[in-house]
Amino acid sequence: MEQMPTTTSIPTSVETVHLPTILATLPIHTLTTVFIIIIMISILLTKHLETRPRHLLAINCGFFMISSFYDLAFDISYLSIVNRDQISVQECSAIRNFVYNPIATQAFVDALERFLKAFFDHDIPLAEVFALYCLFPLTSIALAIYNTFISSSLSQNDDVCATVRRTAWTNIALILIQWGSAIIAFVMYVAIWGKVRRIRKIDTTTAKPTSAGSSKMTTTFYYWNNNLVNVFFISCILPLVLAIPSTVFTILTEYNIYQNHVVNIIGVVILDTTTPITWILYILCIDHIRLSIIDCIRCRARQPRETSITKITLETF
Repeated sequence: MEQMPTTTSIPTSVETVHLPTILATLPIHTLTTVFIIIIMISILLTKHLETRPRHLLAINCGFFMISSFYDLAFDISYLSIVNRDQISVQECSAIRNFVYNPIATQAFVDALERFLKAFFDHDIPLAEVFALYCLFPLTSIALAIYNTFISSSLSQNDDVCATVRRTAWTNIALILIQWGSAIIAFVMYVAIWGKVRRIRKIDTTTAKPTSAGSSKMTTTFYYWNNNLVNVFFISCILPLVLAIPSTVFTILTEYNIYQNHVVNIIGVVILDTTTPITWILYILCIDHIRLSIIDCIRCRARQPRETSITKITLETF
């Protein structure tokens, strides 16, 4: 990566790079975004979750949705740039730096929240949970502002623009935060999994929900059900597993050991399926979420509470 010390040497225009992977990722990102929006609506309207589990899952899903929008924004920004006759380095940097947000740390926040509950019996307030989720993408946005308007370093390592304003240490920081948090989340989930298996403090009052029943996922069930914790544990490992093909192909290409554009595209596509695979796993393994989506598709939202005024009116008739 070549860097220049001052912005006075920034060229007036920059070439763009053609990415064949966009042809594969754009449909995936579009369908993923629609899929996550449907799940988000179903969670907000569900009658199968008690208040805290519903809020926690809604926050988690909300940031998956934001991540999906970022992926879609990457594709759209590429399409808006690649066919332009001329684009400045500053303009290209602004577009690319603000959609370059690789931080997806939902598993870390969920693991931390469950870890504190399992070992210290501490419920993090929902506002603080939301703030923790916000911390990571806001960090990326802050680095984007620094790179675009403050940094005087130029980078030739961007996927789309031949030259952008970007400092090397910011890329390293983003990678360390993302993968460091993923490893820490994995370690915490191992501890949580062992704790839950030892205690098995399952809420026996919560029966398996049915499409006609009113059974809800309680807070106790959310934290202490062994099967549920296993599902979240697997979803924590998924990004690490799905990143292996892309990482291997990138290393092979970087060191000229093996180069194949089709194989590289396959690696990228596999990594980009992390979000839909995670939520498909939730839907298949967690009855409450599956029934929530079924209700959403059938347009059966939570029933409003019957007030005393409503009762009097009904009795009158």
